[in-house]
Amino acid sequence: MTDELATFVDRYTMRHQRTYPHPIERVWEAVTTAEHLDAWMLPVCQVEARLGGSWSFTFADPDGVAMEGVIVEFDPPRVVADPPDDATAEINLKMSADDAHRFWQGKLNMTVALAKKQVQVAGPMAKMMKLLPALRPAFPRYVEFLQANGHADKVL
Repeated sequence: MTDELATFVDRYTMRHQRTYPHPIERVWEAVTTAEHLDAWMLPVCQVEARLGGSWSFTFADPDGVAMEGVIVEFDPPRVVADPPDDATAEINLKMSADDAHRFWQGKLNMTVALAKKQVQVAGPMAKMMKLLPALRPAFPRYVEFLQANGHADKVL
């Protein structure tokens, strides 16, 4: 696995690139099939693994908030990408890397951070606030990821 958690393409884009000690076919299956995504990423995932195919990741439960998109680059077993470079997000959050790190460990009170202007939101605030509780199941996974990849010293 690579040591770097992510690189920043620009102010709003973070790129995650990983190298795993597994056959590429196994990794491909883990990132392109709902069955495998459900096991390691989010509770309810749907993927139409093809160019132009749709994907949906639902937080918390089948009735939770869904993130959806379309696959815009597909080159099995090497590349699956979404969204296009010129796509815009419905909700943009701006915060320091330290605050984001605290958030993903469940250590940042978002309401207080918003009031103190530590976090700035562009987009529908009500939708963003509705999404926050659905992200809680990801917090322990972030901590597990840090620990499993030699970053236990970064756990708060």
